[in-house]
Amino acid sequence: ATLQVQSLNVHGGAMETRTIASWQEATAGWTQVGGAVKMPAGAAKARVQVRVTSLRGTFRLDDFSFVRSSK
Repeated sequence: ATLQVQSLNVHGGAMETRTIASWQEATAGWTQVGGAVKMPAGAAKARVQVRVTSLRGTFRLDDFSFVRSSK
């Protein structure tokens, strides 16, 4: 599975996709994942994507947050 953030322009067109984390095997329980993505100039929206090629178990996500940074 791969967790990605995709930046979109004002018309909803994809600009860039960044991978936050990826897993090749099942984990032994809950796994915390975090990251920072700098959105490109002209980005108006963000899309969170989870891409799974094969799944033999349960996949849960929670507590997403987006924070505007002055950096």
